[in-house]
This record gives sequence, structure tokens and C-alpha cells, in this order.
Amino acid sequence: MLFSFGRKARFDPAYFNYFLWYIVIFEIFLANLSNYLFGSNVIIYNFFVVGCIGYYAFVYNHVLAKNQMVIPILILYIILVIFENMGISGFYKFNHISYTFGMVFIGILAMMYLKHLVDNGAHQFSQSPMFYLSFGILFFYTACFTILLLNPLIMKIDIGLSKEIYVLVKVGNIILSLSYLQIAYLNWKTEN
Repeated sequence: MLFSFGRKARFDPAYFNYFLWYIVIFEIFLANLSNYLFGSNVIIYNFFVVGCIGYYAFVYNHVLAKNQMVIPILILYIILVIFENMGISGFYKFNHISYTFGMVFIGILAMMYLKHLVDNGAHQFSQSPMFYLSFGILFFYTACFTILLLNPLIMKIDIGLSKEIYVLVKVGNIILSLSYLQIAYLNWKTEN
């Protein structure tokens, strides 16, 4: 799937192939390069998160038949990101406020999609790329909430505990990555 960069696929309206390249470039190349050059990849991940939230909002807006609230909330999210970077936390700290807001927003859209599947009597969840995307997002975001909401408090109490809880995020990231692989497999299966 990753190597069929511009080819049409069943999931093509959401530009999933391009999104996979975005992930590869940011996660593998830019984050590691930034960490090597500057000792931190926080700025890269702040931009990476904005791109992911924007992509997910675009996908759910497409799938949920142009929901009237998606674009205004996405614009509000972008404004929040700008204000958080310009004054609240700055570019060199992780944007907890905007990331949490974006996660709640996308989590609600994922749940709306799953409700849409159930309401429309969809019986073949296993053949729906959006089902896997929604499941992966919800699992990852659930794992991240512990770190995002409690990490500042936990860091003050016990840094070691913070590192142990971060394992949840790693598990959530693995589940999200597996959902991406399943989407790629379903698209490849549809193409062939």
C-alpha cells in the first residue's frame, strides 16, 4: 500500500496513501533528525499532531457526509494550536491543551462513525477500512489520555511511574499502526 503512492484504492477519497507517506516522513525521518540535531523532537511532533488531526477530520467529514460541525471545530482547533504555540506553552513544549482538544474532537467523530455503521445495519465490519481506522484511533487516544491528563502531576510525584505509564501509549501506537496495516491490506486486496 505504501508503495502504491498515487494509485486509486477503495479508501482513495480520503488520501490514505499520502497520509502514510506523511507518517513515514515525520515519524521516521524528521523526528529522528530533529532529535539528533536539537536533542528534542517536540516541535516536529507538535506539527505532526496537527497534520494527523486535520487528516482525520477530513476523512470523517468525507465519510459522515459533510457533517456541518467538522469544519468549524477544525478551524477552532487550528486557532487553539496557534494560540498555544504563540503564548501558552510555546513551540518547545508539547501542546497538551490543543492535542487533548483534537483527540476529543476526533474521538467523537470516530464514535459517530461507529454509530453510523451500527445504525445502517453494517454487518461486515471486518471489510471496512474506516472501522479499523476508528478502532485504532479510539484505542490509541484512550491510551494517550492517561499520559496527557495525568503526566504533569505524575512527573512531580514520581518520574519512574511516568515512564511505566508511557507503556500504554506504546501499546496504543502499536494498535493504531496495526489498523493502518489492515487498511493497507484491505485496499491492496480490493485493487487485486
